[in-house]
Amino acid sequence: MAKATNSPLSQKELAYLGEDLHVEGTVRCTNRMVINGSVEGSVQGKAEVTVGRQGVVQGSIDCSQAVISGKVLGNLTVRNRLEISGGGRVKGEINVQPGQM
Repeated sequence: MAKATNSPLSQKELAYLGEDLHVEGTVRCTNRMVINGSVEGSVQGKAEVTVGRQGVVQGSIDCSQAVISGKVLGNLTVRNRLEISGGGRVKGEINVQPGQM
């Protein structure tokens, strides 16, 4: 029987949407989520949502923390911390708790 290993970030703690995946509808995640594919719809995260360089979200994102390196074509609501990298783009309304950007 295989024994679980202690890794810094287990699969249970991370949801990953790869470059070759396209999702339509609402995506909900309790733990950290990384989007390198495309989402057409809303993303709801209780933890950090990362939109990677190849990632595209056509719809709203509502999360605790966000790191945007790709494209968000919709409204972005962040309760704690927002980071937008040099290549990251948001076309929509951005709502962030004051002092958290």
